[in-house]
Amino acid sequence: MPLCCSACQGSAVICYPGCYPATINTVLVLEKVKLTNRWVQSASLPAAGRREVADLLCPGLYLRVTVTGAKTWSLVMRVQTRVQRVTLGRYPVMGLADARRQALEVMREVANGVDPREQAAAERAAAEAAAKDRAATFGGVMDAYIAHISKNARSHKLIAANLRRPEMMPLHPLIATAVTKRELLAVIDAVAVETPQAAVNLMRHLKMALNYAAERDLLPANPLVGVRPPAKTTERERVLTDVELAAVWKACGDLPSPWDAMIRMLIPTGQRRCEVSNMRWEELDGDVWTIPRARVKSDRAHVLPLPPEVMRLLAPLRRLHATGFVFSTTSGRTAASNFAKIKAKLDELAGVGGRRSRSAI
Repeated sequence: MPLCCSACQGSAVICYPGCYPATINTVLVLEKVKLTNRWVQSASLPAAGRREVADLLCPGLYLRVTVTGAKTWSLVMRVQTRVQRVTLGRYPVMGLADARRQALEVMREVANGVDPREQAAAERAAAEAAAKDRAATFGGVMDAYIAHISKNARSHKLIAANLRRPEMMPLHPLIATAVTKRELLAVIDAVAVETPQAAVNLMRHLKMALNYAAERDLLPANPLVGVRPPAKTTERERVLTDVELAAVWKACGDLPSPWDAMIRMLIPTGQRRCEVSNMRWEELDGDVWTIPRARVKSDRAHVLPLPPEVMRLLAPLRRLHATGFVFSTTSGRTAASNFAKIKAKLDELAGVGGRRSRSAI
């Protein structure tokens, strides 16, 4: 075979298209195959380095297989006077048909004068500029705080939902330093009209986020410093009487599984609904339930002996599935939810709506 380029040195079975007589520093292509889905799926790993296979049906399309089993699609073609490799995607996220389709699309763009590398560089620059613009907005500041607390705060999802509630969204595109105290208070007051406690929570979360932003020079100062809560709230102290608890227990018999056992378990254990609803079989050791630290408000694991009545509630559920979430409608894969609908049904059956049991139902 004649010498076609310094990378091949005449030893390759095939060479990259258009490489002659240019010099390219890359691994040699040792195979040329009419690729099929089965072939790609079962492609053997190279003993060392990487293996590259050219597709006979789509010239320029290559499958690169590494010793770790990673499979990557790429397109190698001449753009003007240079040979370029364009990475298309990873297998199996991108299948064979999609890789061929994407390769043809790139080749059409090149035929129309588009340089893939220049296009990619322009897209990266645009993405970086958009990220900088986003970081300067009020929404970007909220995003930065949410990302910060997601590593530490167990309630980060609740806080994120509050900071991104619909009433807040008109402020998110605005430049952060331009958002005034008056605008923030207008949102908080609007929420307070319908749900005062929600407005109190929103103000608390906003103050936390704005304090974080001020500490890190994302904002010059927290505009809500010194602002009082929009409403006075008191902790509810009303709990169900023994007679009412008996009515709830009886009403649970008319609820579907697993909510009947879940709500009944709240009464003798006195645990929070989120702790019970997310209970897993792996947390049970005989009749002892250890609630992991991550789910306990006191930030430490809680060991709880379960009374015989609770064990009788759990027995039918264990026969359905013995791993994963105890109270589940998906064989333990996910925890049961839809509490609003179940609570409304329970209120109707027991006649004790709007009140609290010894633990929150």
